[in-house]
Amino acid sequence: MSLLSALTSLTLGCLYLIRFETIRRTYKAIQWSSDALKTSHTALWNVYNLLALPSAWLAWSLLFFVVCLMSIVWQPIDATIGGTGSLGPLHLASKIALSALLFVGMVHLSYALVAFAGYGSRLDKKLLKKLQSFSGDIETNSATNSDNDNNDSNDSGLPNNSMPRSFNSSSSTIV
Repeated sequence: MSLLSALTSLTLGCLYLIRFETIRRTYKAIQWSSDALKTSHTALWNVYNLLALPSAWLAWSLLFFVVCLMSIVWQPIDATIGGTGSLGPLHLASKIALSALLFVGMVHLSYALVAFAGYGSRLDKKLLKKLQSFSGDIETNSATNSDNDNNDSNDSGLPNNSMPRSFNSSSSTIV
């Protein structure tokens, strides 16, 4: 199952590379994106799912691989194949070590997913609030500055306070 899923992921990725290579002209790319936006946005099939298919199949491949690996690691020793029934504490230690390694990997994966979730819509909302507060500060500063420094200007015709302090010609030191 793991190999078939990986093969499907690789095949879809290659098909996308071949297909998108033909969309080199700007008008073709614009037409493709406008057609993609016109299609229905059902939960099961849309352009976003189409573009995510290679990575989804790769994720399934990794999941199947881990399941197969753990089933081989924790397979009981069969006495009919020539085993003695138990290989001692070293065999058990290797099983526990591989399982612990898998557990640590899953913990790191969960930490990464939580970190990536912070870069989603929450970050967009924070940025929007910052921009709104920043634009409010600019509006209040420009209203007070227009009353105070209406006729002050430098050589460029801009008000003196419109340039950053480090580039203002009236300051003698660069900050």
